[in-house]
Amino acid sequence: MGKFVLALKSQKQAQKSSGLRHQASMEPFSKPSKPSNHFSRLPIELFVPIIFLSFDTPDPILRLIRTEELRLVNRAWQTAIDSTPIFWVCIPNEPSPDSKSIQRWIIKSGEAPLHVLSKQRLRPLGGFLPLVIPHAHRWRTVELAAYSCCISNYIKKPVPLLEALHVSNASILRDTIVFRGVHPALSTVELDAVVLPNDTGFLRNLKVLRLRSVSRPSGRLRLSQLQAILDSSPHLEQLVLDARYTVDMEPPPPILLASLTSFQLTATMYRPHCPASIATMIQAPNITRLDLCFDGQPVPATLTVFSELTVERIRRALSLEIKVFPWAFKLSTDIQSKAPRAPQGVLVSLSEHPQEMEVAVRLLRCIGTITSPSVPVDLVVDQNTMEGVFNYLKPSLEFEVGNPLPGLRSVQLYLEQWDDYPYKRIVGDLARAGRDLAKVTFHLWKSDSDDGEEQVFKWDAETLSLVVVD
Repeated sequence: MGKFVLALKSQKQAQKSSGLRHQASMEPFSKPSKPSNHFSRLPIELFVPIIFLSFDTPDPILRLIRTEELRLVNRAWQTAIDSTPIFWVCIPNEPSPDSKSIQRWIIKSGEAPLHVLSKQRLRPLGGFLPLVIPHAHRWRTVELAAYSCCISNYIKKPVPLLEALHVSNASILRDTIVFRGVHPALSTVELDAVVLPNDTGFLRNLKVLRLRSVSRPSGRLRLSQLQAILDSSPHLEQLVLDARYTVDMEPPPPILLASLTSFQLTATMYRPHCPASIATMIQAPNITRLDLCFDGQPVPATLTVFSELTVERIRRALSLEIKVFPWAFKLSTDIQSKAPRAPQGVLVSLSEHPQEMEVAVRLLRCIGTITSPSVPVDLVVDQNTMEGVFNYLKPSLEFEVGNPLPGLRSVQLYLEQWDDYPYKRIVGDLARAGRDLAKVTFHLWKSDSDDGEEQVFKWDAETLSLVVVD
């Protein structure tokens, strides 16, 4: 479609140079003519969808630029596009810096619902939002990057059609009643670095809620205030939170979110009790996607997130990835890392200093407790953790099935130098302790080269040694 439009433009230029004039008409053609005439004379019911299909980007600003380009093909296209409101429903504060363009887009949009987009640093909100506020009754989505501005004066009108609100780096005066409390269709809210007013009624009856670095004028939100917000949206389906709340109740009363299917919790500051308190507070029996990411958190504290929420989800997971570092913990039901494994299973990546092996062992015990013995497990270790992990994997009477992590499928070992590390002895000790390694594949990576070097081994029970797999 893009090549066809370019061809039409080239033909139009040729027509101008030869003195030909194009007849602007959208009536069906009755005799063969040039391609541009054919296309321009299509019924508008066909012309408009075809133009929409030529947009090869979801970016609303790029689509608007494309619209402005297409309307210049000829007068027929200009008439059709300018008279079709759906082409002009996105009102951004870019790419044009002048208010006349914005007013022109608003006029062309007729009475269609609007998508208001303001991310431009060069144009303050005070130069853009006053142009769209008179049409607040038509707002369907609003995305504002305020760059530390107060937006109270711009969110005081009712918004009966508003479905999604995205605001970042803004403040709202404490006595502001957002949208005068009239926002019946609002179902998605995303707030990032926003100072909230005392009245958070606009955060009710939501389906999607994402809160990052939100606060009150007096400081951080308390956990009890977060609980009140979640209580007001019992039908939440997606929830994204960070662990920046002041824990003012211990333990927090549970909240049942029966419709919640996706939950993401991140922590980037040292607040050891907050992540576990949030994970304990939320009860979501139907969750299908779970992401926990704690950076800068002491690992022993983060292991408390194995609450009812996470345990029940992990037990139903078809795929699970867990990464543990001395000061980081990540758990996701969507495996992103590269590892030698089938699509389903548990991937546990351990990169610890030897003195932290107790934490790694505690984690492996949790995994062994909450996963089925038939679930495949892939381990990623380094030379700091291999020996301690393999000692844990040795058969023990404390395990009903004899072996910890009976579903062990592969071990991926990262080494600085293969020759300097006794990995063969460590694997041999595990086998001689009675661990069946017939179904375990060993992937050894030498990490001292730029691209890395891998060798794949299997354990040969007859020769009691690792053999290379071609």
